Amino acid sequence: MDEKANPAIFEEDAAEALKRRVRADLGVAIKQRHAAAISALRSLMAALDNAQAVPTDAQHVRYVPRDFADRSAEVARLKLTPADVARLVAHEVESRHAAAAQMAEHGRSDHAEKLLAEAAVLKVYVEADVPTL
Repeated sequence: MDEKANPAIFEEDAAEALKRRVRADLGVAIKQRHAAAISALRSLMAALDNAQAVPTDAQHVRYVPRDFADRSAEVARLKLTPADVARLVAHEVESRHAAAAQMAEHGRSDHAEKLLAEAAVLKVYVEADVPTL
């Protein structure tokens, strides 16, 4: 298929580009057994997946029996802009800082340190230029 014929098919959103990078970094973190990086990167992948999820309305049927490999239920995921992705990653970092402050306030400095380590891992993705495609 020619890319010039239908460029929308070949476009990749910012979330997919970041997920590809996070998957590669996750592989390295697993090999190095870096627990904070593994936890942070897995949760970032989940947050990106959740942000790309298609919203459902009240009329949505939760379960309809389908034949195996029936693609009629397939729905394209939402495309995120680089600004959306940057906001999402920044929110993940901020939420870890806030949770760490609460943990430290309640005498759980061990959990606070873990959350701050995760925030430091994710901060790299906030400071990095999110690829514009």
